Parts: sequence; structure tokens; C-alpha cells
Amino acid sequence: MNNKIHNGSEPVNEGVTKDTYKKSKMIVNDNKIPTNISIASLYNVSFHYGENVLKWKYLYQKWIALERELSKEALTFKKEARLLEDVIMKYNENLKRYYMYVDDMSYKMVEHGVY
Repeated sequence: MNNKIHNGSEPVNEGVTKDTYKKSKMIVNDNKIPTNISIASLYNVSFHYGENVLKWKYLYQKWIALERELSKEALTFKKEARLLEDVIMKYNENLKRYYMYVDDMSYKMVEHGVY
């Protein structure tokens, strides 16, 4: 086995031997992979080709950066949501007191025969 680990500085398809074609297989770094694989629909990048390794690394780093950015925004939205929740709870307490007052007043009016 003479598999090489790709570190980004050397060409990706260095180990491809074009003279080892079979019907539907070719040898890349002593691994047989099909040659007639269609490109995946996700960002038009296939998992099966050596030259797409750098594309997948780039996409992965892009997704990680986006996730970090969204998590920072989520923290600010949590703070805003807590503030809104506090305001709504205070409003509900005041509303509850108002209705208790109105119910108490109507009860007193019924006691005195106003209704």
C-alpha cells in the first residue's frame, strides 16, 4: 500500500494511473473506485473524485463559519427574548390586577343592589 495523505500542497490526482482502466473501475492510490459516478447534487461536488477534496474542505469550513455566526446571533436573540418575556409578564400582572379590581367592584355593586 502506497497511499499518500493529501496535505493540500501536492496535486490531488497524483496517484491516478490512467492506464489501469477496467470496465467501470479505476485505481486511485490502490483503491478501486467506479469511473462512471455522476456528480452529486449538493453544490455539484462528488465525494468520489480526488480533485474534489479541496472543494469539500472549503465547503466544510464555510459551513462551520456560518454556524458560528448564527450561534452568536442566537445568543443576542435569547437576550432580547428574555427582555420581551419580562415586559409581557409585567403587563399580564397589571392586567390581572385590573380584572381582579373590576370583578371586586362588580361584586360590591351586586351586593348593594346596583345591578
